[in-house]
Amino acid sequence: MADIKRYRDESRKHYGTSDEYLTIDQLNAGSLQRIADATEAMAKNHVQLQNDYNYMKISRDGYRELYEMERKRTKALKGVITKLKKAGEQKGQHHG
Repeated sequence: MADIKRYRDESRKHYGTSDEYLTIDQLNAGSLQRIADATEAMAKNHVQLQNDYNYMKISRDGYRELYEMERKRTKALKGVITKLKKAGEQKGQHHG
């Protein structure tokens, strides 16, 4: 039984000729191989961009949560300070 050649595997081989002039079909085949190589390279970059985006989105959401917690904490502490100031003022008025 003959070895089966798979189209995808064969399309990735670097074919060439020692002829001085190439035919249109040979030029087209070379062009298609270059287009396929470029497309594969772009796909790899696209996947990396997606991974980076997801990582940054998770980081952003985490920092946003921390910011909101600290904002609420600051607001609560300011309320306590105001309450203590009022309590101190009232205490000062009763003893005066």
